[in-house]
Amino acid sequence: MRVPVRITVLTMFSVLMIVIVGAVSFSNYRQGEISALETARELIRQSKVSTAENTRRLLGVTSTVANTVTRMPNEMAGATDPFIFADYLRTVIADVPQIYSTFIGFPDGRFVQALNFKLVNGEVRSISGIPPHTASAVRTMEPIESGQNRRQIWRYYDSDNNEISVTESESLTTYDPRERSWFRRALDHGTLGASEVYVFQSLREPGLTISSPMINVAGAVVGIDIPLDSLANFVAGQKPSENGQVAIVAQDGHLIAHPDPSIMIKRSRAGKDVSVVKVAELEDDRIRVAGTFIGGETAVEETVHVSGHQYVLSVQPIQAFANDRWYIVGVAAVEDFTGTLRESLNRAVLVAALLLFCALFIVYVVSTWITQPLSTASDFASRISQLDIDADTPKSSPFSEIQSLRASMVAMRDAIQMFLRYAPKDLVHVLVQSGTTAEIGGTRKDIAVLFTDIEGFTSITEKEAPEDILIQTSIYFEALTNALTDNRAIVDKFIGDAIMALWNTPVSDEYFVDNACLGTLAAFVASDQLNRDMSANNFPVFKTRFGLHTGEALVGNVGSPERMQYTALGPVINLASRIEGMNKFYGTNVLVSGDIRKKASGHFVFRKIDVVEAKGTTIPVEIYELMGVDDEEDSPCYVSPDAKKAKEIYEAGLEKYIAADFQGALDTFEEILMADPENGAALILAERCYRYLTNPPEDWQGVYSFESK
Repeated sequence: MRVPVRITVLTMFSVLMIVIVGAVSFSNYRQGEISALETARELIRQSKVSTAENTRRLLGVTSTVANTVTRMPNEMAGATDPFIFADYLRTVIADVPQIYSTFIGFPDGRFVQALNFKLVNGEVRSISGIPPHTASAVRTMEPIESGQNRRQIWRYYDSDNNEISVTESESLTTYDPRERSWFRRALDHGTLGASEVYVFQSLREPGLTISSPMINVAGAVVGIDIPLDSLANFVAGQKPSENGQVAIVAQDGHLIAHPDPSIMIKRSRAGKDVSVVKVAELEDDRIRVAGTFIGGETAVEETVHVSGHQYVLSVQPIQAFANDRWYIVGVAAVEDFTGTLRESLNRAVLVAALLLFCALFIVYVVSTWITQPLSTASDFASRISQLDIDADTPKSSPFSEIQSLRASMVAMRDAIQMFLRYAPKDLVHVLVQSGTTAEIGGTRKDIAVLFTDIEGFTSITEKEAPEDILIQTSIYFEALTNALTDNRAIVDKFIGDAIMALWNTPVSDEYFVDNACLGTLAAFVASDQLNRDMSANNFPVFKTRFGLHTGEALVGNVGSPERMQYTALGPVINLASRIEGMNKFYGTNVLVSGDIRKKASGHFVFRKIDVVEAKGTTIPVEIYELMGVDDEEDSPCYVSPDAKKAKEIYEAGLEKYIAADFQGALDTFEEILMADPENGAALILAERCYRYLTNPPEDWQGVYSFESK
């Protein structure tokens, strides 16, 4: 496969520029990506540190409150009035809005609780069933005695610590603090610890309970309820990036804090029971994937792909209590950090593309300036190889090598043009296309052969100057040659004033007989027009006679290896020449053989002239006059209805003549001559009929034998 020089230059330059720009851009982008990833990791570390500190602060406050309650003064620990405990608890958590309630469960089933409805932001929680403006409350339950109603008392206080109301009820309740997990856990472990995350019934929010055994009251346990909304609000503000998140997960997989607290709670199908989801149940792929890394004792940092996006992931364990470990999970979307980088890269690529486009345009202009003469010369050479000698000459080039090539190709064109004046162009074209060399030899092939001759040419040359004859014959040959070649003929040779033309060779033509008829008529019309022009300029006219025949001939190269000629040989050639000469005898212009008449289409009008044996032959041949065309009224070769009628009368007389009805034939021919005294064929046959009437021929076959050419 051959590639144009201009395309090669443009392609190589484009590839080189793209490789360079791509390598530089990729290197810069890669370095920026590494920096972006490190930035993401650093921001996640900062979010983890901040979240860990806030979590430890909350746990520290909770532990302090728990320790304070478990070590309450001895004189208070021995009190029998439950509200002494309740007021103490309310006082302890009054300034700790992170704690929702603190309570004590006693070994006899008593229960004392203080609740703090204040939020971190200073607002007051709104809870169903609680009097308006309630800032804190206490609740006491009497010991459990089998079969007796158990009294429960609520006291409500406003923000100024004023009692709002007291609610007292006696009802049979199943609530027993001793059966609660927080109670049993504290006694079993003997240390401060946390329950699993669960949903507070009164708040309908997730939280957990911290519990520890009391020191001064044997068998009693202190519990502290911590809502997780403060942690959720905090981690919501710790997003390391736009699409990043921070969450806290318990060792058992339950969510402790998430930026969106609503997704931490799941409801049963009936909608009544609620519980806290585990990290593995989240629809959020980011935290769910991060949850697969919890459980270890050391920090984890990974780069993961989630839902087609790349994330930097970090898991940091923290010790919540003695036997409890929590995990701070942070994820950051890499594209949040590389987005600006990509925009910069895109801008850089765009600028590089614009520069590349400008560079390519310059290279295109320069390469065009260099290669245009080469391209023109290539096209010129291609057209010359197809023998198109009328191809435009390539333009001059400032480059000496290209200019030298141009001069050589122009010289080649001129040499070929000169050569084609001596050889049929179609023949040379076939040899060039086949890629073969000219050799002596030929092949048998059906062809059509035309001979022309100028009437009285010898007499004309005796009267005119040779220079004038040369000019006139050159014009004549050019006109007839163009008419013939326009109808797919090749001019085989010029024989003095005669022309020999061939059809169906060297290029095969399915319609060569029709084209031969058309070419002959066109040459006749061209000759007639030329004669009118010559006569108008006082030049002698060249009245031309045409003879056309078809048949098998040997076509090929004859001569010697040093000098050969393409021609046709065989009886068909001789007979075509004889038919041309018969025009002089019958007074016609265009005679063709019966084979032409048989193979031609109905487009043409023929007049049967005679049945003859040419001199030197023994085979009878029907000869016809090619009168013109039948179906093109605007054609100069159109045969009029009157001419067709005259043709039919003549052919009727010919049939009588062939049938030896010489008197009938004579009457017909004399009728024709009375209307057209110049009808040479009718005159010849009339004279022949008159002679045969007095001296009938022996063994008459209707064939006339010529004794001369």
